Amino acid sequence: MSYLPISSVFEISDWFFRRADKDDKYIDNDKIQQMLLMAQIHFVINNNSLLFPAIFVYKNNKITEPNLAKILEFGLPLIPTPRFDNKISDFLELIWQKYSPLETKDLNKIISSHIQTQQQIISIECFVQSFKSQQNQKSSKENKKVLISQNGPVIVSQWKPRKINNTKEPYPCKK
Repeated sequence: MSYLPISSVFEISDWFFRRADKDDKYIDNDKIQQMLLMAQIHFVINNNSLLFPAIFVYKNNKITEPNLAKILEFGLPLIPTPRFDNKISDFLELIWQKYSPLETKDLNKIISSHIQTQQQIISIECFVQSFKSQQNQKSSKENKKVLISQNGPVIVSQWKPRKINNTKEPYPCKK
């Protein structure tokens, strides 16, 4: 079993709730669930391991970690202030800076675009692959070079010769 930097979903959710209080922001239960998923995904992408133990479920266009959702029905859990090492705190701060300004519905759109079925337990590995491929597509579109030709602006890309299919004659002879 590999080491998980954060021992429970309650500790990381408490960190996000305390961070929201620090900025005098309200963070609802749906958004905390989304922030947790995004933290998990980004941590896996960057470190090849999970940040905390959790199972996320996608149902009715909402993401939930069922254990946390059940606890949050009764209010915030009473746990001691979480203490993480600087690497983890800095990482969580980056997640906060990136996703806290987004509205819950916008964050839900980002998450929903990576989910194939309407009701499922989210596979973190599949979600990470989908997230990486979408990021690669965005970066490849952003890296396109635009130059001006005699006919106006054109997108310049690396030349890729077409493949020749050897099973057919490229130019059939007329008989």
